[in-house]
Amino acid sequence: MRKYIPILCILLCINMAGCGKIDNGSTSSVNSPTPTGIADNGQNTTLTPDNNKQENTTDTSGQGENTGDTEQSGNPEETPGDEAVNDETQIFNLSEDTPYRNTDHSIKILGLKEYKTLKSDLYVDKPGKGKKFLVLFLAVANNTQKDEYINVNSLTSKIDGKETSNSFLVNEPKNYSTIFTNIAAGERKAGFIVWEVPSGWKKFEMEYDGWTYTHNLSIKCEFTPDDLSDPPIYSEEVLY
Repeated sequence: MRKYIPILCILLCINMAGCGKIDNGSTSSVNSPTPTGIADNGQNTTLTPDNNKQENTTDTSGQGENTGDTEQSGNPEETPGDEAVNDETQIFNLSEDTPYRNTDHSIKILGLKEYKTLKSDLYVDKPGKGKKFLVLFLAVANNTQKDEYINVNSLTSKIDGKETSNSFLVNEPKNYSTIFTNIAAGERKAGFIVWEVPSGWKKFEMEYDGWTYTHNLSIKCEFTPDDLSDPPIYSEEVLY
């Protein structure tokens, strides 16, 4: 029995030493947390309050730059050139003695004549009771680079202060056709406008504003019976 006592003591010491190593290893494993900086960023850096603050600042700065670029591209600034400028319209008083001429247009009165009737083999143009046809003959030149249409809807007229509308004729007085037609670029045309007016009319007024928005020009005419004149028969010469 005495022979085994030393052996038992040695085994007991070995077992006690082994238990101490297991406890220390367990304690070391629990008390060694994994740095969150490694798990989040995949970098071998130590996560500290300073590093965390620096990362947040960098992310916020990048988002601010993207937001600024989006707002700038989505809301372009307007330029002064986008606003239309309205110039004052020139009003020109046209008469037989005062034709209108500039680099874009020329207009002249060829005559102003009254007709009780206009006859041909096929048709008779006859005004209403107590009225006459008042026919204005014009020559118009289009000196621009674009075709232009003389629009009847741009014409206004008055007879003795009361508004009136132009009429129409089937027959062509003095071989003129209506002036309400297309005039090609660089072309000249002559034609007429007709109204039915009372036999005793005293003052007739007309205005054409078809060039108001394109050339800032409005043409006005004012006539009395003293302005009546017989136009020439239509020919190429009346255009110049």
